[in-house]
Amino acid sequence: GIGVYSGGTWSFAPADIDGSLGLNALALSPGGDARIAYWFADGDAGWKLRWAGSPAGPETVVPLGSNSLERQQIGFELTSGLDGPRPHFLVMRPDPARPGGFTLDYITRSDEGEWQVITVAREEPPPACPEPAVEGETCERVFQTLHPHRIVSDAQGSVLLLYSVHEHKALLTARCRGGVDPPPPNPVAGPPPPLCVWEGSEEVEGDLMA
Repeated sequence: GIGVYSGGTWSFAPADIDGSLGLNALALSPGGDARIAYWFADGDAGWKLRWAGSPAGPETVVPLGSNSLERQQIGFELTSGLDGPRPHFLVMRPDPARPGGFTLDYITRSDEGEWQVITVAREEPPPACPEPAVEGETCERVFQTLHPHRIVSDAQGSVLLLYSVHEHKALLTARCRGGVDPPPPNPVAGPPPPLCVWEGSEEVEGDLMA
């Protein structure tokens, strides 16, 4: 849970403890209310984004949409709302329209109490190289990944979303062992083809976005 020390005493608010926990993030509202956001999973229901710290107990914000928690970073901020702190989240979630892709989602609660999800950017699935077959053949992979960092706010309650875009570049070369290189046109009649794997290094450059 969350412990708050004020006026010489500690007060505690409950959070989830029975289940699997991912990364968490803490935030303090302009009025001094502390809240925690975290990934939580119990049973076969999959991961979900939760937040806690109020006397009402933990609350689910949105489901992750997957049983695999690959991107755990959470941007979390609190501003003043009509009925207490208004939460703001910035997270990555699997893109249901693009297997292997992700969406960078900004999530907040309206004054009417409804959760609002806005997709800020999409991360395309990284390209895959075909199976290598010949020594020395090459494959170039270029793709981007998105990484949420934090949310900052001003006295009027406006928020600024901070995230980074990483550019990945890799030139891979096939290295083969055993067999015959190149493979014979009729492998059934000849020796087995070589065992080839991709080898190489990756360069990554990042830019901070807001």
